[in-house]
Amino acid sequence: MPHETSPPALYEKVRAVVRRIPCGQVATYGQIAQIVGGCTPRMVGYCLASLPPGSGVPWQRVINSQGRISPRAGGPGAEIQRQLLLAEGVAFTPAGRISFRRFGWLDTPPPNAPPDDDQLPDDAAPPDDHQLPDDAAPPDDSLTPDDHPPPEYLK
Repeated sequence: MPHETSPPALYEKVRAVVRRIPCGQVATYGQIAQIVGGCTPRMVGYCLASLPPGSGVPWQRVINSQGRISPRAGGPGAEIQRQLLLAEGVAFTPAGRISFRRFGWLDTPPPNAPPDDDQLPDDAAPPDDHQLPDDAAPPDDSLTPDDHPPPEYLK
């Protein structure tokens, strides 16, 4: 099925929408695709994976509809994304999810978002008290999206 927009123009639309996601908030690949129109969540992922270093697009703020960082084939991409989000004040549940109620950019969670009982309660610890797995390194305040574009293996 042909798309109404060519990939370069479509990718620019995706990048423009992702640039609007404020620091400390997240959106899903599907939400971005719906806003852009004429593309799928997978196409949003391909666009973000193609970003060059220093693009200024906050790719780390786009997660899957389950409130998780999408797994990658290998490499440090998921951990870099997690560290960048933690540095922005985004908290993860012990199950590794992000609450759309607390950190979602859009007012409405995605239709297949997990129930709130698996999300952070309203009185969750403040952002400085992030829950990290025992084997995870503490957030590196020096990480920025420009320093760490999406990993090459996603391209």
